[in-house]
Amino acid sequence: MTTPSSSDPAGPLVDTAVLDDLGAQLGAREEAEEILEMLLDSLDDRLSQLVAAERDGDAEALRRVAHSLRSTSNQMGSLVLAEAAGRVEHGEADAASVLPVARAAEAEWHAWLGR
Repeated sequence: MTTPSSSDPAGPLVDTAVLDDLGAQLGAREEAEEILEMLLDSLDDRLSQLVAAERDGDAEALRRVAHSLRSTSNQMGSLVLAEAAGRVEHGEADAASVLPVARAAEAEWHAWLGR
């Protein structure tokens, strides 16, 4: 089985076992749900900041936002989104390349939450 990548996002983009494990570590699934909801609440803003930083030529802001998105996505089970954000962070891809991956991961996170 191959792991999906940002250039070929076939298959699930979120490893829900990571979310389940987080809930178990925190003592309740609800705790993991709250953390995920915070990510989802900030996702549109983060993506807008990413695109704006690139548009404005603000390389430091671009790296900072991409790094934050990479780290959070990784912790919340989306290695594919983390990879896409990491490519932007390291100047290997443009901000727009993250958007479809982020939206697909967002849909899977919502599914895990039951929304």
